[in-house]
Amino acid sequence: MLRNAMIHLTEHSYFDTFIMVCILANTFVLGFVWYMQSQDILDVLNVFNYAFMIIFTIEAVLKIIAQRAHYFTDSWNLFDFTVVAMTIVILGITWAGIGKDLEILGTILRTLRIGRVFRLIKKQEKLQAIFKTLIDATPSMASLGLLLMLLIFMFSIIGIAQFALTDLNGASEMNQHVNFQSFGAAFLTLIRCSTGEAWNSIMLDSAQSFSIMYQCEANESFETMIA
Repeated sequence: MLRNAMIHLTEHSYFDTFIMVCILANTFVLGFVWYMQSQDILDVLNVFNYAFMIIFTIEAVLKIIAQRAHYFTDSWNLFDFTVVAMTIVILGITWAGIGKDLEILGTILRTLRIGRVFRLIKKQEKLQAIFKTLIDATPSMASLGLLLMLLIFMFSIIGIAQFALTDLNGASEMNQHVNFQSFGAAFLTLIRCSTGEAWNSIMLDSAQSFSIMYQCEANESFETMIA
C-alpha cells in the first residue's frame, strides 16, 4: 500500500514540476551572493539551502521506496543520489567540526548542488539532443585540444628563442611570472594570451630592447660554449 502510494506520487506530473522549480530556485539561491555580504543575509540563504537539501533528500527516499532496486539502474537517479549523499556527508563533517578549516568542502558542496541544474536536460528533448551531440563530439574535442597544446608547445620554444632576453624593467605586463625566459613561463604566458588577457600589452613589452644584463650573460654562455 505504501509503495503504491509512493509510485503514484513520484510519477505524478506535479511532483516533477515541483522538483524542477526547486532546482531552479536552488540555482538562484546559490548565485545570490556578493562581496561583503551581511551575516543576516547569509543566515537566510543557509535556511533556504537546508530546506532544499531536505526536499531533495525526501525526493530520493520516496523514489527509493517506490522503485526499490530499480532506482539505481537509472543514471539520473544515481546522479541525484550521489549529490544528496555527498551533501549530507559534507554537512555532517562540517557540523562535527572535522573539516572546519577545509574550505574545499564548501566548494565541493556548491559544485554538487549547482550540478542539479543538469536534470533539466532530462525533461527537454531538444536539450537532450544537444547534450548527446556534445558527448559524442568529446573525443574529437580532445584531439583538437591536444593539437592546440602542441601548437602552444611549438610557439613556446619559438618565444624563448626570440624574446628570452627582453628587458622586463618598465614592462607593463611582463614580469617574473609572465615572460619567455623559461619554457614553463613561456607556456603559461601563451595560454594566458590565448584567453585574450592583456595579449596586446605583452606584445608591446616583447618589442622592448634586450636587457643588458641578460645580453651579457648570453654572450658569456655563448663564449663558454665556443671555448
